[in-house]
Amino acid sequence: MAAYNFRKEVARYLKEGTTYDPLRQPIYDVVREATSPIAAGTTRQFFATPIGQGLGVNNAVKTLVDTNLRQAGQLPADHVFECWSPRIVVAFLDNASAAVPALNQQAEVLSDILYGASLSIRLVSQPKLEVPAFMLPGGVGITGFLQGFQAAAANFKQSFVTNGEPTQTACFRLDPFPIILPPQQTFTVELTYQRAVTMVAPAAEFHVWVVLDGILHRPALP
Repeated sequence: MAAYNFRKEVARYLKEGTTYDPLRQPIYDVVREATSPIAAGTTRQFFATPIGQGLGVNNAVKTLVDTNLRQAGQLPADHVFECWSPRIVVAFLDNASAAVPALNQQAEVLSDILYGASLSIRLVSQPKLEVPAFMLPGGVGITGFLQGFQAAAANFKQSFVTNGEPTQTACFRLDPFPIILPPQQTFTVELTYQRAVTMVAPAAEFHVWVVLDGILHRPALP
């Protein structure tokens, strides 16, 4: 197997004499939104609460469903991350059949988020990325078409909504210059709602994941 050629932006942070194991491993974190309305100007910070702390999608401490960050706001020693594709994933976890006729509420809330929010990534105090949320499709999710009948209601047809096409190729690529996150340096990821978001049942609660897709470089096992 040919030797792996590290990017020079990565190599500067690698410890001399240490063998590194490059992994296609995203880092990610979630924020739960359950209070309506979300006021204009509200900012949510991601990657501030590591696994085993805070509240995740099950309203309990964060698990691997919620985040894989082990330290708040930074990578461990000797770990370097190349972020190639930042993604925003919005999920509405209450999709009970009785709520299906009102799923258009999900589309409205998702639209408010994507077209009324912005994402920023900073390393220490230096901005690395500042974009409106609609620039960062999730590339994941459920998609489908439903048709049915509910008592005392007309026939309905509904689709589940996702942030962009649910395929891994639907992403914002940072070619040719990925964001490099060095070991033990504070990075900040914030989503700011520039306009208010009002949630109406069944879309009275949703979760937002920020996924930094890329390559994690960590020391290899002996």
